[in-house]
Amino acid sequence: MYDFKRDNYTRIINCDCRGVCEKCEKKKITQNKRKNIASPIDIYTVKDEDENRMKFYFDPLTELEVNEVKDRIERGIPLELREDYLKYLNGVKLTTQRKRKVEDKIREILDE
Repeated sequence: MYDFKRDNYTRIINCDCRGVCEKCEKKKITQNKRKNIASPIDIYTVKDEDENRMKFYFDPLTELEVNEVKDRIERGIPLELREDYLKYLNGVKLTTQRKRKVEDKIREILDE
């Protein structure tokens, strides 16, 4: 049923101009946009050399450095700040005071 709607469902444009006026052109463009959203493109038609969003760059050295810094912070965070630190990592809203405490402690750990 979903495939049928995706492939065949469009609204009929009721206008006396037979599709040549500006209003009809805008409606056709809007319908095509909606239809294109509902119907996926074939993966083989994508030119991946031109699509930056389809590339994933992986640098093992950078990944090692990031993991090392994360481990250092994980080991250095005191138990009383650990809950706030995990919330901070996951984007949970913290009060400004608690956020500053976590950031100051992270700076302190990294400066050691």
